[in-house]
Amino acid sequence: MIESMVRQALAQRLIVVVVSLILLAFGLNAARKLSLDAFPDVTNVQVQIATEALGRSPEEVERFATVPIEIAMTGLPGLVELRSLNRAGLSLITLVFTDKTDVYFARQLVMERLIEISSRLPQGVTPVLGPVSTGLGEVYQYTLERPDDGNRALSVEEQTERRTVQDWVVRPLLRSIPGVAEINSQGGYEKQYQVLVSPEKLRYYNLSIQQVFHALAVNNANSGGGVLPRYAEQYLIRGIGLIEDADDIGMIVLKEVRGTPVLIRDVAEVRVGTAVRVGAVIKNGVTETVGGIVMMIRAGNAKDVVARIKSRVNEINASGALPGGLKIVPYYDRSELVDAALATVVKVLLEGVALVVVVLLLFLGDIRSSLVVVATLVLTPLLTFLVMNRMGLSANLMSLGGLGDCHRPDGGWLGGGGGKRVRAPGACGPHRCIPNGHDCRRGHRSGHAGDLRGRCDHPGLPAPDDPAGHGGQDVCAPGDHHRDCAVHLADPVAHAHAGAVRLSAQGQDTPRRCTRRALRTGRRRSA
Repeated sequence: MIESMVRQALAQRLIVVVVSLILLAFGLNAARKLSLDAFPDVTNVQVQIATEALGRSPEEVERFATVPIEIAMTGLPGLVELRSLNRAGLSLITLVFTDKTDVYFARQLVMERLIEISSRLPQGVTPVLGPVSTGLGEVYQYTLERPDDGNRALSVEEQTERRTVQDWVVRPLLRSIPGVAEINSQGGYEKQYQVLVSPEKLRYYNLSIQQVFHALAVNNANSGGGVLPRYAEQYLIRGIGLIEDADDIGMIVLKEVRGTPVLIRDVAEVRVGTAVRVGAVIKNGVTETVGGIVMMIRAGNAKDVVARIKSRVNEINASGALPGGLKIVPYYDRSELVDAALATVVKVLLEGVALVVVVLLLFLGDIRSSLVVVATLVLTPLLTFLVMNRMGLSANLMSLGGLGDCHRPDGGWLGGGGGKRVRAPGACGPHRCIPNGHDCRRGHRSGHAGDLRGRCDHPGLPAPDDPAGHGGQDVCAPGDHHRDCAVHLADPVAHAHAGAVRLSAQGQDTPRRCTRRALRTGRRRSA
């Protein structure tokens, strides 16, 4: 099979060249679209469900949120593993699917089951899906700073202001970038409007905490009142009830006692405060700051995503879109690691190609044969990129490291494959050794290695084992070519065309006569 393929390739060289050029074009296009990253992401296909249940202990979270959701998720197509984590006020469930399952199809199945059980969960407990990202999706990290910050300590008010800018300005701007899955805010103080209820005052006015919650909910909304026609005009009527500041919260009516309204400020202290913190971001080990982490979408192109993020950050900083003169200052950038990994891979590949060229020139002495092999070293990685794009694999330090195998060209290919060739008696010097794959002198299966300046024409006999493109020619430098010997000179006759080559009886050497002595004799006579 291989012999027939080689025959056809040598016979149709123009077609082989055209096909190679077409594959080269497709390979270059695949290399341009190839996903680049520093290391492979081996995370399995998983969907996370996060459920917030404020004020509940881990046992209550598991009982009222985790267990109902786990029961609803059983039997999903492709589900192989289900695990959960319960903390105070938080339930986290991880569903692992088979590698063949599409992550978006899995998320659709999970969302359908969540809609079914939403009515059976306690009031105020609403599960949500985690972002379409993985543990290796952190590609960009930054802080919010002013040019004059330096290492000075930030006050609570400054940290609260910057955290508000991060949550309501920076996060929406960066989250709209293609390829970004989520922006995680870190540090600072999260601003809250707090109502600190006094139990003694509730008892005095005969109120409950549920009445306070209900009053806050129903008094924080606008309502429509229809349309009032006025000649050729119409007036929209609506009631404004949205809370704008802490004073509006204090003016909400809870009940009426003998014609006197009881307000929230009568039973509670209303103030602007901060949420309970569970961590902080320290800049340079000196002072606290506010920042964020950009999460890349699963199976995204890290280099392209980071390039788009950096471009958007430069636009935001240049336009002064952030209040108070704040700037986005990055301190981690995945593109630097990607560039370093790719530079290492490219350096190794180029060094390997150069080494192969030098070795081939030294052993073959023919630039054309060296270029044929080097062309395969260039074409093979490009064809590999086609398959990697099809399979959704990224180019990284591990996946591209396997391309180093291309630098080990086969000896039979370099030298002609150890095939059999008929030689006319006396045409190429005194000895008549025919290659058949046996090492007779130095070197390995080389087929046509040696002095390529002198050739012998065999017009009637093709040379199917000569990928270098010599056709019916053969090397005829005495004593320095074809270091292999035939078992018997009659062997190649079966592969020759009838009448094409005439062999004299004198030329029918036996294997015992085809020895090193014959090679040495050929060298002396040629000299």
